[in-house]
Amino acid sequence: QQGLKRRIAMTVNHCSNMTKLLEQTDLITTIPLAIILDSVNDGRLVIKALPFAMNPGPISMSWHVRDARDVGLSWLKQSVLAVYESELSTKLTRVNQLIG
Repeated sequence: QQGLKRRIAMTVNHCSNMTKLLEQTDLITTIPLAIILDSVNDGRLVIKALPFAMNPGPISMSWHVRDARDVGLSWLKQSVLAVYESELSTKLTRVNQLIG
């Protein structure tokens, strides 16, 4: 659209080691904020707003229908939701303030 080209240096199957990779290279990425928040807060990575609009991706949980009434799974889902509401949403608000 703007006549720019990009060079994709690599693709990954999952994001678990992306912070280490980004901290040790000059590569850039679009990545869910939750994955890099600690590195941003510690000053090891910098985040910038994208130069174009991009809708946020969903954060979701999935499970098999046979486990819908499983007490342990219900506890886990509620625990994950509680962590999101108490910790992650606050961090995301701070990040949004940083990229203004």
